[in-house]
Parts: sequence; structure tokens; C-alpha cells
Amino acid sequence: MTSIRVLIVDDHPLAREGLKAVLSKSGFTVAGEASSGEEALAMISDLRPDVILMDVRLGPGMDGLEACRRIAALGVDAKVLMLTLHDMPAYVREALAAGASGYVLKDTAIDDLKAAIVRVAEGHTAIPLDLVTAALRQPAMQDRQLDLIATLTARERQILHCVAEGMTNKEVGRHLDISPATVKAHVERIIAKLGVTDRTQAAVAAARHIALLGQSS
Repeated sequence: MTSIRVLIVDDHPLAREGLKAVLSKSGFTVAGEASSGEEALAMISDLRPDVILMDVRLGPGMDGLEACRRIAALGVDAKVLMLTLHDMPAYVREALAAGASGYVLKDTAIDDLKAAIVRVAEGHTAIPLDLVTAALRQPAMQDRQLDLIATLTARERQILHCVAEGMTNKEVGRHLDISPATVKAHVERIIAKLGVTDRTQAAVAAARHIALLGQSS
């Protein structure tokens, strides 16, 4: 294992420290740590990790899924293993589509995590069977859209909820204290992520999501 170089990407310092301690004691080489997708991308060429442990949610800025896509586009040898709390099928599907070699949950046993790192480093995939089964199901379009809402950033969900309330880009901008151009860019990304054709369809998906949240509260 000492030849397997790991880059840890997580926005929580305690999570990074815990992973570093566990992996170092297990014989892996922790090549570095990053708190954001942007930071990870800047480190790859110098650190040359074999495996990148990537959280899905990374706070403001680039999330782990977008970082995974960009790493795949670089054409480097590093393999991405998503390590997250989120077990939503949409996340698993998007991670695999982005080029991730594996997807494991943070509550997995240490030995299973170590085995997953080794498998990914050797060029195999590492995804628990239950996550694979859920990800391979083909949900109805409306259910898929609800599933995909979970992949939006906190800011994107804020904007989507404002759109669902009928606000224009200017109104959303005033409400959130950002420019209409920024709102427009966010709305375009939201539409692309949800796989819809316009803001109206996105608003419908958001309204249904809000209604379901209300039913469950």
C-alpha cells in the first residue's frame, strides 16, 4: 500500500485529519489535502496522486462532481473515489458519468474503505452493490428531477425556490443580494443539471419538491 498515493479532498478539517491518520497508519501515502475542488485541481500535477478521495459536497464553489469531471478531462492517471455521506442514486449516477472509479459512504468500515482505495488504484471500480442497484433503476422523469434537485448547491436551491415562487432574475437578485447576471448564470446551470428545457419546468420540479418536503415535515 505504501506505493499508493492518496489526495484527500474534503471541506471539513476534522474529516481530513481523521482520514489522514487512518490512511497513514494503514500504509498509504497521503500525498496532500484539499478543502475544495479548485484546490484539488491545482495540486494534481505536482502531487501526482494515484487515488483522489473526493467528497460530493465541498461548500461554496466547485463541488466534488464538477471537480471529478474536470479531473477526467485532464487525462491524468489519478482515479477518483467519491467518499461521502450522501447515498442518493442521482449522486451515484452523476459521479459515474463524471468519470469516478468508485463511490463509498463515510460510514463504511475502515477495512472496506482501504479495500476500495486499493481496487480503484488497480484500475477496478469500487461501489457497494446496494448503491449500484439503486443507481441502475430508471426512475420516472418527475422522480428523477426530484432526485437531481439534491445535487444542486445550496445557492442553486435557494435560487430555484425563488424561481418556483415566480420571481424574475432581478427580483431574485434583490432578494439574495446578487446581480441579475449571476442569477441568470445560476438558472442556466440549474436547468442543465435538472435536464429540463426552461425555467418553467425547473420551477415545476421545485414546487413539487417543496410540496413533498412540506408533507414530510
